Amino acid sequence: MDEQRETLQRIVSTLANKNDEIHNFIDMLNHTIKNVQVNSSNAISELDEEFDGLYSILDEMKGSMANTIQQEEARKVQALQDQLSQCSNALESSEELLELAAQSLDIKDPAEFLKAARQIKDRVTMASAFRISLKPKVSDSMTHLMVDFALERRMLQAVKFLPVPAKAPSSARQVFFPAGCSGGTWGQPAPAPANFLLQESPAFLDSFALQDILPRDSPNQCPEQAKLCPPEVHVPKAPEIDLAACLVADNCITVSWTMPEEDSRIDHFVLEYRKTNFDGLPRVKDEQRWELIDYIKATEYTLSGLKFDTKYMNLRVQACNKAVAGEYSDPVTLETKAFVFSLDSTSSHLNLKVEDTYVEWDPTGGKGQEKTKGKENKSSGAPSPKRTSISTRSLARGSRDRFTGESYTVLGDTAVESGQHYWEVRAQKDCKSYSVGVTYRNLGKFDQLGKTNSSWCIHINNWLQTTFSAKHNNKTKTLDMPVPDRIGVYCDFDGGQLAFYNANSKELLHTFRTKFAQPLLPGFTIWCGGLTVSTGLQVPTAVKTLQKSENGLSGSTSSLNNIA
Repeated sequence: MDEQRETLQRIVSTLANKNDEIHNFIDMLNHTIKNVQVNSSNAISELDEEFDGLYSILDEMKGSMANTIQQEEARKVQALQDQLSQCSNALESSEELLELAAQSLDIKDPAEFLKAARQIKDRVTMASAFRISLKPKVSDSMTHLMVDFALERRMLQAVKFLPVPAKAPSSARQVFFPAGCSGGTWGQPAPAPANFLLQESPAFLDSFALQDILPRDSPNQCPEQAKLCPPEVHVPKAPEIDLAACLVADNCITVSWTMPEEDSRIDHFVLEYRKTNFDGLPRVKDEQRWELIDYIKATEYTLSGLKFDTKYMNLRVQACNKAVAGEYSDPVTLETKAFVFSLDSTSSHLNLKVEDTYVEWDPTGGKGQEKTKGKENKSSGAPSPKRTSISTRSLARGSRDRFTGESYTVLGDTAVESGQHYWEVRAQKDCKSYSVGVTYRNLGKFDQLGKTNSSWCIHINNWLQTTFSAKHNNKTKTLDMPVPDRIGVYCDFDGGQLAFYNANSKELLHTFRTKFAQPLLPGFTIWCGGLTVSTGLQVPTAVKTLQKSENGLSGSTSSLNNIA
């Protein structure tokens, strides 16, 4: 009994598994049907575009050739009309001379007759009727402008769908099914509409070879196979990226490439890029996925609006024709240097809610954070990965107490120790008061930005009325200009400059000039509202240009500049 029960359970399990397989296969078939319908529509649309292109060329050629015929007609008609006019004038003159000669025959006086005869002879000698050609200057034939498109007609009649490679590469995007072919057996119902290109995913194409569909040694081989499915197709060669022409600036990357040889069949290019922290050739393990830009018609493309939160960027290009994509170019690696940091939630004031690059005033006084933190400590002996990474950075630069009292401050978790760096800050519209600047690490837990000799900032106060000022060492300078929506912070550590810009217009707001004696941390103070910090930004070209211009001035930007 037990054995029979176990046997029956195995049968039930097998049937259930088979039913699941059939359900999955039915879902796949339904999905395939939808794909066939969509791809058929796409193929028809592309067919319409190609034929419309042919019609346009034929109409243009017809118009041009008809214009040539009309010009030739006008030329010949004009030449014949000119000749007709000359003949008409000559005939009129000849008829007058004939009438005069006839009248001279009636003269009786010998002297008068001789005089008249002499005059008529002289006029006949000079008459245009005896000097014009009585042969048409041009013929009426237009055979030199006749056409015979028999050859072209045969070429058009031979137009067929594109062939495919003998084995579809992983980058191919289309697969060709001849009429009546199915899964390697000829004469079976076709798995897709016959004789046209189907759009399929690269993963699908990787799963089979073309000979699995078109068996060359099959006894039921299709007699039209050689005509319908040529064994080879033109595959574009790999482009070559011109590293000298590539440009990295203003968080944009301009990539330029060339083809090793002229190829008129290329339809478009595909550019792929991915971020990495490794210099040199791309690594397979622990790499980010490739991002794709498709249907690029030119041999140059600019990636814009990028966040440079890694050290490098890998790029590669491939050329595609209507049938297949070629091999990728050799990848290149470009440096994407920028200052990246997050906000340090481990030392921020408890009235601030901190998330990566966003800080918001929390009127609850941080009680919710304390409860959450307590629960985390009780529930798990190990902190979260995110909190671990922040703590590691904090410990690396030395632990510090939380800001407290009226110092509603949060610092960046990465210090500026050399070079030129840039980041931006956007405040919420309802933000009542906030400061943006830098500080040494020794800023006390009760200290506020700009009120110590080791911190520099600009301060915006929207309480009652708006005030805009620069602060350092508890000294303030009012800035007589509108408060921008976004503030750009430029720090030249080695050059001893801290400049603030309107991030939209790149208008200079204020510059501090001093000699920085210690590493600097980005600092932010906020009350009632929120701030969003944008990092991973390069120093904008406009800011670099303005800084060069500012460095040529005498330093009259602010009376606070020389206070260390």
